Amino acid sequence: MGDVSIDHFVPMATSSNLLEIQSSELALQKASSDQVKQFAQQMIADHTKAGEEMKAALDTLKNASTEDFDMAYIELQRMAHDKAVALFQSYASKPDDPTLGAFAQKTLPVLEMHRQHAMQLAGK
Repeated sequence: MGDVSIDHFVPMATSSNLLEIQSSELALQKASSDQVKQFAQQMIADHTKAGEEMKAALDTLKNASTEDFDMAYIELQRMAHDKAVALFQSYASKPDDPTLGAFAQKTLPVLEMHRQHAMQLAGK
């Protein structure tokens, strides 16, 4: 897979965030375990915050000058992929759902490749 452009990243990240929030809202209604409900509440809080942070980052990019855009974009990609890799590694190592665990394991190498590429572009 080549570069992930902002046109791909934003919808993917947004839909991922929405999936986390909507599935967690469902868990609050249907889960029988209090631990699962607490986890769902945490997911809603964290992913709502992540959505707000993503919007702020996008606003920063929209307002960046042409000269500053490349570095701002690459830095944003690097940070986003650092977080994504950490999240997917954590979940893949101890999944509470085998299907989602398999998805996390399958997606992890792609995220790591993207992070590596962003780090090369950033010169890190």
